[in-house]
Amino acid sequence: MSIPSRFYSNLADAVAVGLPLIIYFLLTIPLFGWLIDDAGISFAYARNLSLGHGLVSQPGVPPVEGFSNPLWIFILTPFYWLGIFDPYITSKAVSLVFVAITFWLLHKTIQNYT
Repeated sequence: MSIPSRFYSNLADAVAVGLPLIIYFLLTIPLFGWLIDDAGISFAYARNLSLGHGLVSQPGVPPVEGFSNPLWIFILTPFYWLGIFDPYITSKAVSLVFVAITFWLLHKTIQNYT
């Protein structure tokens, strides 16, 4: 019984995306306990948005655009709604998912042009 060529294609795809992702993950392990202080600003806006206060830095304060990445705030807000937000784990896990998606899209793009 022979192995179909599709198996080798899927295996090559998995290695092409998985290997850089594993290397990325291993290189970021030493940075696990490190947060950039600007991240706290996004966390505060996401928390306040999830609590129904709107896009404000503090409840009861007039809205001011004090954040630099609204998409990141909107991505983090559901984690506050669900009560599963942790500044270290959630932000790192979500970013790892987006890095994996980026590696996959990059692989597919390169594959289409070769």
